[in-house]
Amino acid sequence: MKEDDNEYAWLEIPSNTNYWLVRATGGKYYSDFLETSTISILNNKVSVQDINNSLEGNQATPLDGDVHALFANAYKYKNKHWVTNAARQADIFVNGMKNGDLVLVPSKSSNQFALGVVAGKAYDEDPDKLKERIHYAPLNGIGFSVSDAIKRRPVIWIKEISRQEFPPKLAWILTAHQTILPIGKNSHLINNLVSPLYVYKDELHLRAFSSKKEGLTLADWTSLSDFLKNSAADPDAEFKINMGADIHSPGFIELITSIQNYDYILNIVKTLWNATVDNHLNYPIGALAILSFLMGKEGRKQGLLQWLISVANNSEDLYQKHFTNKNKRKLANKSKQAAQVPLKIKDAGTSIELKSQKKNLDNQESQHGKKE
Repeated sequence: MKEDDNEYAWLEIPSNTNYWLVRATGGKYYSDFLETSTISILNNKVSVQDINNSLEGNQATPLDGDVHALFANAYKYKNKHWVTNAARQADIFVNGMKNGDLVLVPSKSSNQFALGVVAGKAYDEDPDKLKERIHYAPLNGIGFSVSDAIKRRPVIWIKEISRQEFPPKLAWILTAHQTILPIGKNSHLINNLVSPLYVYKDELHLRAFSSKKEGLTLADWTSLSDFLKNSAADPDAEFKINMGADIHSPGFIELITSIQNYDYILNIVKTLWNATVDNHLNYPIGALAILSFLMGKEGRKQGLLQWLISVANNSEDLYQKHFTNKNKRKLANKSKQAAQVPLKIKDAGTSIELKSQKKNLDNQESQHGKKE
């Protein structure tokens, strides 16, 4: 099947995406990050403007040069290790992160994790505005700690992930103490949290959930394999789809194939669709996952940031358009077959409403300059 003939779409996560763990001061400012659609770091004596000015005309300045000197001068009472670490964190925050990077922020006690996409360059918030917000927080019904950190970056939050849904193989990040930590070596685990269907490095990934609590028997695996082969609708599919499993009763399987063979995976998605939809008014796999599949050729391969903005702007129209169109009717005739399979497409976490975040992003852009 030629790509132009494919009416479905997928989310493409760019191969140059960076992945970061950003701490909210032990989770203290977790809710504030979500409320303001930002991330921030402390040490206000050195601002974003200070860092940018120090590098002006010499973008190749090494980390232990001007940025380090800024912190050494501003925090003379701190030891060398603290200064070096603070300078490194600030340099990453201002110059290392880029639009479209993914960030994970743990809550207090790491019971929840916010997953978001960097949506703009670093800027300095007005300290007076922050003081005013902190002062009036109780009167405005804000029941969480409000950060006074001026160094900020806009973020569009995709969803919150519970500790129960958090990949066990990512647990190592909970023992790290850095304010900002690169976690790109686990990119595939984080990508799976973004969406159950996506493209990364020219491969199409589908993560499906097995809800069978007593585990899968050999007979179940045989039946599942036959079902997937039949759903792919091509005898060559069994040799061109790789399958991984993380089955802990219940658990997940992951199907991966080259982008040239994307129709195998999309055929499986179509078959599983009715096993996933509870009724005609329900969207159990989440707004973002559905739109990555149904938003059409015009939305394909936008990248994370553009995709989220388009969802924030158009999600209601896309729901109405696609839920009643021919895609739903095409899938209906496979419901009986899909219902017999202990698999469904399940979006991880709880999606965070996007429209208010888009307003936050627009306000930040108007106040602090255009996005990168």
